[in-house]
Amino acid sequence: MKLYLNKTSPYARLVHVTALEAGFGSSLELIWTEPWDDNANLLAVNPLSKVPALVTDSGIPLIESGLICQHLVLL
Repeated sequence: MKLYLNKTSPYARLVHVTALEAGFGSSLELIWTEPWDDNANLLAVNPLSKVPALVTDSGIPLIESGLICQHLVLL
């Protein structure tokens, strides 16, 4: 899985901590990005250019922090 996040986003930090607590620390690829820079990779995942954004192993993007946390906990 790939997690797009930013150090200043409290929602991204929430998702990152949830991923660590759920045991995904070693299998999660962290992609640090600045959403204000119009990063092409982030825009491909989330056209709104917001973090956090998670791309699952099956290629499905999840872009709401509550949904991402729920997905990580239920896996």
